[in-house]
Amino acid sequence: MADYLNQPQQIPVDLEPEFEGTIQNISSPTGREAILTCSVKNLGRYKVGWLRASDQTVLALQGRVVTHNSRISVVHEDFRTWRLRIRQLRESDRGCYMCQINASPMKKQIGCIDVQGECPFPCRVGRLNTSHEEGKAPTMGYQFREERQIDGIGKTMQTNSAAP
Repeated sequence: MADYLNQPQQIPVDLEPEFEGTIQNISSPTGREAILTCSVKNLGRYKVGWLRASDQTVLALQGRVVTHNSRISVVHEDFRTWRLRIRQLRESDRGCYMCQINASPMKKQIGCIDVQGECPFPCRVGRLNTSHEEGKAPTMGYQFREERQIDGIGKTMQTNSAAP
């Protein structure tokens, strides 16, 4: 027992927070909603914030919305995932949004929203896909979901497709 007490004690080291994956850029018509998802591991004592990238306006910190825009909400799921939700999209919502971790140095990821004109039925909404492999030119394309009105009260049917 005396040997145990004389051994150096292991002091836990805080792991640095890291992003898991990237924020997917999305495209959605005016009047619909857009959801950007940010996933973080090893958050520990740090906090996650959402900002509008163009002017650094803080929209939310952790699960608390700090903007007075009632169309914006944040959902915090499973200790790792923060979703920025913008309802009833407007042209002014077009742009990039930053998920930020208040580590030192600060860590950030950016996801962008492309707001299209109004979407009459049938409607194609989608996600902008970008990829970049080292040594190759970046590629870009959309993954679409087509929605068709199936009754007079706004229920929709969805079909999936992709376009380069």
